[in-house]
Amino acid sequence: MKHLKLFEEYYDGEDEVFSFVTRAYDVKKAWELIHENPENFDLSTMKISEIERWFGIPRYKEDGTKYFTAGVGINMDYAKEIPKDKLDEPGIFVVDGDFQFPIDGWHRAYRRWIDGEKTIKVYVIDKIEDVNKIKLN
Repeated sequence: MKHLKLFEEYYDGEDEVFSFVTRAYDVKKAWELIHENPENFDLSTMKISEIERWFGIPRYKEDGTKYFTAGVGINMDYAKEIPKDKLDEPGIFVVDGDFQFPIDGWHRAYRRWIDGEKTIKVYVIDKIEDVNKIKLN
């Protein structure tokens, strides 16, 4: 499992980790918890305006791919190619003490934002025993 700097999501086909400075969460395990007992997790509506500042500053890779830095590292090209039927899939929001942040759904939120949508659905993981199951440090 690889941890990346500042804000980033990493997916290698097996492990998916969301890292924030010194915190890291296992996104795959979070989804497993939700799918095992969906009734244990609130499905809430989050205003995209509450997280849009974390989309970051646009930059370009050598191949011309546009992405954002100084934020969660959104790949705009990837986000723009998300099929419309996938945009309603919820993300995951974690409440871990002072850390209250989405750990999954950033590309969908960005795409919804550029499409003019104001909200995204998120599952909320806020019980300490569940947070500890997905926390990697």
